[in-house]
Amino acid sequence: RLWYPAENPIEPQKDAWLAILVSELLSAGAVARNVLESKTARLVFLGVDGLLEAACAQVLTVRLLPVIVLQKLLKILNPIFPVASAASLEVDEGTVNIFLHRSQARRKHGRQGWRIPQGRQKEGGFLRFVYNPDTKEVFGRTGLSWFKITVFYIIFFACLTAFWTIMLIVFYQTLDTIRPTWVLDGSAIGTIPGLGFRPRPPEKNVDSTLIYFKAGSGGNWKYWVEDLQEFLKDYDRQEADGEHLRTCSFEQPIDPKEDKACRFALENISSNCSSAQQFGYEYGQPCVLLKLNRIFGWVPEPYENGSYPQKLPDDVKKSYDPNYVYITCEGENVADVESMGPLAYFPSNRIENFYFPYKNTPGYLSPFVFVQFLRPERGVLINMECKAWAKNIKHDRQDRIGSAHFELMVD
Repeated sequence: RLWYPAENPIEPQKDAWLAILVSELLSAGAVARNVLESKTARLVFLGVDGLLEAACAQVLTVRLLPVIVLQKLLKILNPIFPVASAASLEVDEGTVNIFLHRSQARRKHGRQGWRIPQGRQKEGGFLRFVYNPDTKEVFGRTGLSWFKITVFYIIFFACLTAFWTIMLIVFYQTLDTIRPTWVLDGSAIGTIPGLGFRPRPPEKNVDSTLIYFKAGSGGNWKYWVEDLQEFLKDYDRQEADGEHLRTCSFEQPIDPKEDKACRFALENISSNCSSAQQFGYEYGQPCVLLKLNRIFGWVPEPYENGSYPQKLPDDVKKSYDPNYVYITCEGENVADVESMGPLAYFPSNRIENFYFPYKNTPGYLSPFVFVQFLRPERGVLINMECKAWAKNIKHDRQDRIGSAHFELMVD
């Protein structure tokens, strides 16, 4: 019901408030009562279940539409209104009464039947909500209403799924399965490779970098040997990928246009660091594998004109060859240097440049070197730091770029 003061006549003017009110009703999906109150007028909707919380508290300060416009608007909205199946409008002594209903109940019971008092009784409670015998509704909807909303959601989610699928297909068409979208400086990995080592501690100690074992025939060194054997399995199967691999040399490097990679010569590794010798772990002379992490398109740059970094070991400076990436290991502290004993590298402490760049070629395997601890001090924790050396490799102990850290303890 639309109430207004008798001293303020209704002027026939098309104001916007009714459009806002109707929009609120349609979005709420139920006819409301006791919607708005203000000093100038009071708006009360009497009808079926539901309470609309309107956001337009000052809407009644605007002038009302004439009755004829209201009648026409109700006729237009009636077919799509989600609750009422019929609507009528009366004017009684300065009061505009809008009735929204499903049936002829108002004609039968009169206007009084439409009043819903403030302390409304809940006849039937939840069971009546589950099934209303008067209106034949189940959970507030008729069978036809349930059918319509089911069809709507089937169509809606089908369209949503089709749209998502099309967008996913379009997205995958933009991806290159070989080359990453962002490489080197444009990537999150950056341009400085890290240095990885094997064997790694068990998964339950994933954050650990400690290689600890007891040497001898009754020792617990088998896990470390098996981890190295598992890593080297792919190197033993290189011949299966012969289509994309070939033996390289400085005289016969890989052409950048070729879809091939250099085969890593596993036979060049000394027998001291072989599976047959348990990689030295049984004898307390463990071998640790060191490799550069892969960065797509990265190529090592040599030092030029003797511009070596200050911390480059002297033995590397004396024998430096710009065609190699050098790898060295040393104890982090003075005590570690004394405890680690002499080291040996296999096949040497350098990696040929022709293994780079990495281009995601099928069958590509990272080149590596073995460092063997020949006489590590028993029962002492040794902190080791290994570094890769090239002009475009920087070292940061905190971020572990260009280097690797691990601890070794032989019992």
